[in-house]
Amino acid sequence: MLLDRGVGETGDPTQCHAVAIDARAPKYDGGIITRHDSVIFGIVVNKHAQRFYDEGEDIWPKRYAIWGRLVAQQPDQIAYILFDSSVVKMFMPTLYPPIGAPSIRELASKLSSIPMRWRGP
Repeated sequence: MLLDRGVGETGDPTQCHAVAIDARAPKYDGGIITRHDSVIFGIVVNKHAQRFYDEGEDIWPKRYAIWGRLVAQQPDQIAYILFDSSVVKMFMPTLYPPIGAPSIRELASKLSSIPMRWRGP
C-alpha cells in the first residue's frame, strides 16, 4: 500500500532476518526457547525429504538467521533437522525434546504424524 502511494523502496524484499522455530511452538511467539540453533549439526529436509540448502555453509552465530526465511520458502513452511544421537548435547535445546527413533523409517513415521500448529499466513 505504501509503494502504491509513492513511498520509495529500499533493501531486498526477498530477504529477511528470521529464525527457524519448532513447529510445535505456540502460533504467536514461543520465544527464544523454541528457536533451533542445531542446523549445523545435521541435515535439513523439507516435508518431501529434500535438502534445500547447505547446512554447514558457515557456523553459528553467523548463519542461524537465514533459516527462518529458507524454511518459510518450503512447502507448508515445514522442515526437519535430522541428526544422530552423538550431537544432541552439542547445541542449545529447545523447549520441545527431539523426536527420536532407532531407524530412519520409524523416524519418518513419527515426523509425518506431528500435529503442526503454525502453517504460515
